[in-house]
Amino acid sequence: MEVYSEFQKLGPRSKRDIPWDVYGEDDTVISDREQVLNRWKNDYFELYNDSSGDYDDSFRTEILNTKAHLERNMQDPLFVGDPQLSRPIQIDEVKKAVGHAKNRKAVGTDNIPKKVLKSPTVINVLHLFFQLCFDSGKIPSIWTQSLTRFLKTGLTIHVCH
Repeated sequence: MEVYSEFQKLGPRSKRDIPWDVYGEDDTVISDREQVLNRWKNDYFELYNDSSGDYDDSFRTEILNTKAHLERNMQDPLFVGDPQLSRPIQIDEVKKAVGHAKNRKAVGTDNIPKKVLKSPTVINVLHLFFQLCFDSGKIPSIWTQSLTRFLKTGLTIHVCH
C-alpha cells in the first residue's frame, strides 16, 4: 500500500529542545522551569480571555443578531442557500489545497508530513473525509486545536505585556 510505505518513512524524530528562558513581568530573564510554565500559562490565559472591555458592545450585539437571523433563515424550508457555497467539494480543490503545502516543513498535530498528504491515495481519502464533514456539519475536535512552536535556543524571546 502506498500510504503505508509513506508512513514507514517517518521514523523516529529527534527531540527538540524547548527554550526555558523567557522575560518576566519586570523584564528579567526567567529560567526556572516551573516559573516559565507558569508565565506561559498566564500569558496564554490573558491572550485568549480578554476581559479588558476594549471591544464595542454594539458591534458584538450586531454580530449576534446577524448570526441568529442567518440561523433562522437556514431553518426555513423555503430558504435557498448560495449554490456556490452548497456544492460538493471537488477533488481538484483538495489537490490544490494539499499542493500548496510545502514539503520538509513542521508537521501539524496529526504528525503527518506534507509529502504523505500529497499521495493520490491520501488525497482521495481526504476528499471523501472533507465531504463527509461538509455534509454532516461535524468536524474532528482536534481541528479546533493549534500547535505552537517555540523559537530555537539562542534567539531572543520577547514577551508582549
